[in-house]
Amino acid sequence: MFLNISSYNTKCYVIFILFFIIFFFPVKHSIYCQESGNQVQLANGIYLVLDESENLQKIPNANDEQALLVDKHEFFEASANTPICYLLVSKRSYVPLILESLPTKEKAENGKHILFLKLDEKHVSLFKEFTGKHIGSKAAVIIGSKVVTVHKIRSEISDGRVQISFCSANACEVLYIKLTESFHLK
Repeated sequence: MFLNISSYNTKCYVIFILFFIIFFFPVKHSIYCQESGNQVQLANGIYLVLDESENLQKIPNANDEQALLVDKHEFFEASANTPICYLLVSKRSYVPLILESLPTKEKAENGKHILFLKLDEKHVSLFKEFTGKHIGSKAAVIIGSKVVTVHKIRSEISDGRVQISFCSANACEVLYIKLTESFHLK
């Protein structure tokens, strides 16, 4: 069989490139990560954070009961050098963000904006149980499948009130609109 040298070299080159890509480029979380273009769709809610890191390689692979999200700090006035953070959240350990009434917004004395949310009666007890069970852990508020904020749970919250503080004016308005659009009258 006659072998065309140039096609043989091309094939070797392509195989080398594929080998290099497969073994030297991290593809660990590409199907779960928002940056890959395959955004994970999660319901608006408060999710238990299982792991977080500024380094994607330090986050374990997500299974079917978990989701990998990227916190780009887009809803707050973070400094220019605030690094993005990767979060592994539980899809099972969360409280849906179902509101009793429309969210309210205020401007604080320092000029920052605040959103006030009140969970509906059914979800107040779920939120109390969630916060009581996970004291010392972190929870992420997810709206529109995006990380809004991450906070450490310091105590059980029994009244179902959630406050989103210190968002930029534009970001608070975006969140307010998203929450208002998803609000359903009882």
